[in-house]
Amino acid sequence: MNSSFLRYCSMSSSLALLLFTSSGCGFQESPFDQQSGLVLQDPLGTDLLVQDNTWNNTIIDGESKQKISITEDSAESEGRTIELSDVYNSKVVRLGQYFAVTTAEGISYVTSELEVAKTIDINTSGQVLYADSSNNSEYVSFMFPDPEGGLPESVKIFRLSRGGVIGEYKTEDPIRSINSCDDGRLFWMHEGALKDVDGQEYSDLSVTRVETDGSVNTFSTSSPVKSPSGQPDLGCDSNKISYISERKDGSASSVSMDYDEAAHRLRNPKMGPVIENASDWGAERYSHTYDGVFYTIYKDGRLSSVPLNDSGTVEWSTLLPGNSATASVTFEDSVATVSHQRENSSEIYISSFALDEPACSVGPSRLTKGDKEDPYNPPGDTAINTILSIERRDYFSC
Repeated sequence: MNSSFLRYCSMSSSLALLLFTSSGCGFQESPFDQQSGLVLQDPLGTDLLVQDNTWNNTIIDGESKQKISITEDSAESEGRTIELSDVYNSKVVRLGQYFAVTTAEGISYVTSELEVAKTIDINTSGQVLYADSSNNSEYVSFMFPDPEGGLPESVKIFRLSRGGVIGEYKTEDPIRSINSCDDGRLFWMHEGALKDVDGQEYSDLSVTRVETDGSVNTFSTSSPVKSPSGQPDLGCDSNKISYISERKDGSASSVSMDYDEAAHRLRNPKMGPVIENASDWGAERYSHTYDGVFYTIYKDGRLSSVPLNDSGTVEWSTLLPGNSATASVTFEDSVATVSHQRENSSEIYISSFALDEPACSVGPSRLTKGDKEDPYNPPGDTAINTILSIERRDYFSC
């Protein structure tokens, strides 16, 4: 295993240096054992599952492979890895005690020991478009292209539980977002062609809702509304849809609409107050909606949070230390785990933050040693796509 993979030093390890304890709070530099190389202590004392793809996918025996690594409880160990046949834009999401992983063969249920418990035979069409896990991780959904559909936008959506597929749905409408709910319901948003009105973008929106009994209902708007920016809240915990809509001048506002169950319509569109300079228009970023708040993490490590259902006032926080750049973000409920690099360095670090209390953080911890001869390229051309703890992180200890 090369240096791009993660190794773990447990509290019972014989190593003299531990990276940090499970009760550590605040942004702390982690000690690094130069003799044994890379070691990493997860902030909550659990192993980490890391989806590790190269920038252009590793070609092994003519096949594209994705690598998933798990930490080990001994610094002397090389850790555990599993290699699965890859599909484009492959995803890993939590599903109960498993991790659901997209492969060329379908969707594999991988255990915390990195063993494939079973594989659901699904034609993935070689590409994943979207994946989502419910907050309680009991349900997941995956979206793939549908080559048998009538249009280029044709897709197929699978809803799964621990037991396997519990629903398959096809649509020819462009899909904007998917929400998997704790009760097993599934929402997805359709977005029509964008319309420019006085320099602002509007579109015809509709939301399809799959009920717990498998019945399907679609709710549409009666007139074009402001187009969403980032992930919307489609109503798992309420009877409304809420999202943030940005303007071309960099300002934004919250938008909400109510579900009219009888008429199958989205009614009463309401816009919150305009938020000036809410974002860097066009900047690379990652967004997540949790508990009625729209969070955005930017490439430079800043965090913005905007409540969807009240004044819409934006709050800013700085997550990463100076001269750091966000490489990827894995959101899970109220926790964001960020892989990041520092200026003029190929070394990859990871840090975790409580979104509702950004000062509550753990890390950074060095994930790769880097290449002194070529500091601008990560070792092994490694791209960390997903980082999840083996056990759910329901809260921080600080």
